[in-house]
Amino acid sequence: MEIALCLLYIVVLGHGSDTNIALYKTARQSTTAVGGFASRAVDGDTNSDYMHSSCMHTNDGYGQWWEVDLFGFYEIERVVVFNRVDCCSDRLKNFTIKVFVNDPLKFVNEKPLLCGKHPGVVGISVTINCPTGVRGRFLRITNYKMGNPLCMCEVQVYGDAAPKSSM
Repeated sequence: MEIALCLLYIVVLGHGSDTNIALYKTARQSTTAVGGFASRAVDGDTNSDYMHSSCMHTNDGYGQWWEVDLFGFYEIERVVVFNRVDCCSDRLKNFTIKVFVNDPLKFVNEKPLLCGKHPGVVGISVTINCPTGVRGRFLRITNYKMGNPLCMCEVQVYGDAAPKSSM
């Protein structure tokens, strides 16, 4: 019986650490500039040339953010962020990745879990490994570079499904 329950857990909740769980999910961002819609960062296209319509882009400003709803609860293992390289690649730096159990626009007092920070400039891409136990449904990347927009050409999220009750 115990083996059957364990197998049921793997089949129902999945074991997806090699699957991009953010792909084609609903994304939103603090602001939108020059046609850089939030959905572009989860469209599966890692092309880092902005003119190929695969990068998201916010307005200038401190604290600009982008977020994806994973439509399920996951223990996040790692996040891969692809930078824009046709110009302005030095803008993507000083960002944090946080994970929320509930919608942070509705539950503004919820304390998120920190997946990681990246203080330096991102090259073509960077992989941020989350510490064990970072679980949630919403993943948010916030830019703390004063005066710069947030621009990313793809965000890939990897992790395993987790029951909400285990958080």
